[in-house]
Amino acid sequence: MRKDAARSRRAILDAARRLYADDAAASFAEIAHGAGVGQATVYRHFDDRQALLSELAIEDMERLERRVDAEPLGPASLEVLLRELTDGQLRSQGLIAAIRAGEVDEGRVRELGDRARELFRPRLEVALAAGTVRPDLTLEDLMVMLAMISGALTRRDRNGRAEAARRAFEMVLDGLRSRA
Repeated sequence: MRKDAARSRRAILDAARRLYADDAAASFAEIAHGAGVGQATVYRHFDDRQALLSELAIEDMERLERRVDAEPLGPASLEVLLRELTDGQLRSQGLIAAIRAGEVDEGRVRELGDRARELFRPRLEVALAAGTVRPDLTLEDLMVMLAMISGALTRRDRNGRAEAARRAFEMVLDGLRSRA
């Protein structure tokens, strides 16, 4: 990709991320304006809204993978990952709402879920071995807990989401901890 095309693509993704922070209602025209490019440029990079939303979701996952993989595994790694995911949900409510509404291909959503499970797997194993989490905790339990946190953030204004995220995160952590 040429440098100018790469810059345009990056500007489009950054503008879409800003506009989709709270909701995913922004049109390609609004994204183009926010990116400082023409609407045709947006369509050159992304055939449709689904392609753009998918790219944003993939970028979020790749960023998360890089951050958590850079940290050494330890008894607190699971909590760190949950906090990262909660913070990501807080920043990306529009994208998450679009995914919930079926605007991202189901195969892509499954792929992202599988990647999240692979991030959780070694961290859960370490936490179980260290006895810091309840012994019956499973990967699927963690996915349900992410959905619970996500649900706590929906339909709240930006200010209310931060407090809801903090409270939901603390409640989830309390449910994960070993009682022994």
